Amino acid sequence: MGQDAQLACVLLILGWTGLWWGEARAVQVGDLMEVPTPGLLISRSVPEGVGTKAPKGNRSRRVPIANRILPLVRQFADRKERDELLLRTSQGARLHRTAVLRAVDWQRTGEGRRLHDLRHTAACLWLARGVDPGTVQAWMGHESIATTNN
Repeated sequence: MGQDAQLACVLLILGWTGLWWGEARAVQVGDLMEVPTPGLLISRSVPEGVGTKAPKGNRSRRVPIANRILPLVRQFADRKERDELLLRTSQGARLHRTAVLRAVDWQRTGEGRRLHDLRHTAACLWLARGVDPGTVQAWMGHESIATTNN
């Protein structure tokens, strides 16, 4: 079948958190916060072929974790040290875009969408649930509200 359930869960998490791919590759177990509400502290990015750098916009931000995906995120964090990567392959390797897309058969399952479109999914989910656009802007790390409104 070519599909990998763990990587499918990674993509589901991206669709509910709006993380950039490089941020997903960099988020660590210690970035998971559950008090006062579940969220991820996004303070670094590791784009493929580039070393660790600040997230886009050069500012840390906190993104919420919906109840729908909190058990998945907890599973990824289970039995790992704080400085370990949160999202990895089922073999424990760092995420690599082409390998992930191949493993989940993205050409078929993505139905013509780009991996980046998962960011837009998260923003649309938040806005549809009545979250203020300014809050969505902060969660997405957008410099301008115009970007959020597009």
